[in-house]
Amino acid sequence: MFLKVEHPLVYHFTDYDAILKKVVSGNAVNYEVLKSDPQLKKELDGAVNELSKINPDQLESAQEQTCFWINTYNLLVLKAVTDLYPINSIMQRPLPRAFNTTKFLVGATELSLQDIFKGHVIPAIAGKPEDLFLASGGAQGFPPLLDHAIVPKTLEADASQAASSFVNNPENAQYKSDRKTFILTPFLKWHEGLFDSAGGPHEWANRFLPTSKAAALTDIQTISTYAPDFNWRLNDTKLVAPQKDENSAH
Repeated sequence: MFLKVEHPLVYHFTDYDAILKKVVSGNAVNYEVLKSDPQLKKELDGAVNELSKINPDQLESAQEQTCFWINTYNLLVLKAVTDLYPINSIMQRPLPRAFNTTKFLVGATELSLQDIFKGHVIPAIAGKPEDLFLASGGAQGFPPLLDHAIVPKTLEADASQAASSFVNNPENAQYKSDRKTFILTPFLKWHEGLFDSAGGPHEWANRFLPTSKAAALTDIQTISTYAPDFNWRLNDTKLVAPQKDENSAH
């Protein structure tokens, strides 16, 4: 089938943005609504189908390229999960296969989610590790999906806020002063090359922690390590525990 491909200078994820505002709440996604609401499902399919004819090779700036690939990845993860919902984990079959072998059309090119993440998202964010935290892989251990599409104008601010929120979640970064042990999520180890210019994941993450929780990295007795486990549970509103307000009275 002949497919007319467009080569825009800018691309707005208008329909995708509207979907996010309806289904994202806090750090979770209401997949049940997205799956069961005929209009939302139609909008999701429409946003995905639109990508089939959009080739980003002429986008006017590096920021446009970064936003395009992050939004594309997040949108297609949302599609892959919704199609197989209900599930409790992104490691639950057949979702892992969907990430690695299922092909989506982007600008008439067949790409898997892994192709997009490794071949386009990672190269686009090289030298800007904070941008990594705008790409959501669907599990609770990954950065949460934001309630809006990423745009060049607010890319830097969104990335900085997302990185700070991720690091300040004790499940992702925690310094145990009594043991002098600074523990990070294995997610940061998987992408440690992105943090080389920042001194590595531990030094980078430590900059986002408040003084009261920061690690004493200059102390030679401090142990920098990674947690053994990763939270693969789906970022579903039914499965994500409500966030605790650290400023609330105890």
